[in-house]
Amino acid sequence: MLDPRIDRMLQETEQQSSLSPGAAKDLREAVESSTYLVEVMTKAIDNGDLEHIKFARTPNEGGHYNHGEKTISVNADVLQRPSRSERIDQLTGVLGHETGHALMARSNGLSTYKLSYRIDEALKEGARDGDATVDITPLAKEYINASRQNEALAEMVSMNSVASRVKHQDNNVSEAELLYRLDPTTPCVTNGRLAPGIQMDVQGIQHTDNRIDSPAVKAVAICQFDQSGKGLGALGQSDYNAFYLSYVVSAGAAVSRDLGNL
Repeated sequence: MLDPRIDRMLQETEQQSSLSPGAAKDLREAVESSTYLVEVMTKAIDNGDLEHIKFARTPNEGGHYNHGEKTISVNADVLQRPSRSERIDQLTGVLGHETGHALMARSNGLSTYKLSYRIDEALKEGARDGDATVDITPLAKEYINASRQNEALAEMVSMNSVASRVKHQDNNVSEAELLYRLDPTTPCVTNGRLAPGIQMDVQGIQHTDNRIDSPAVKAVAICQFDQSGKGLGALGQSDYNAFYLSYVVSAGAAVSRDLGNL
């Protein structure tokens, strides 16, 4: 039986996003057909980091997670895919990815806080020493590496969620068919082949062994983060590295402004 908190969340989404009966059915099946997705969503709810799902027109992204609102936002365009099976697979994958971000929300918040704090300290030290410029490259690299791991883990949750759905439908499905279903949902499967270094168990699940620096996370980071291509951001012209680097620049500018107002 579905966790009543997830059930209420789905009912809220159906009403507030004004989903058609068909779209509401697709959303519910995307969740209920993936045991893995239900488990990670339940954990995110238990942690207090997931309360809502909504649909919106969000260009150049399948979805995103907002920790302040504890909300997963899914690009409504996914509901327009003509193949129902692929449509629901995609929904499961997006919900899995963003739930992964919800699970990492506190770690990500700590990384963001550390970045701003350490930039602040570096600029203050530079001002005391009379330096004309301050090199924050090491701080930027540390933040981007943490973000890279975050994105990789989120994509692993996505892939595991879809694999769980496929196995739920047919536990005897072949590996070739499983990869065929995964292919449209992730950059880590191309032409029916897993990216180098990625390993799945017999249920199609990848394991981290509770290590953020595990070989599994590192393998997914390459195909998800390093090879993301230029399709992100408001203009669809950023890759993940540039996307997160822009945050470092914004954080540095904000800290500099705050110091200038003292």
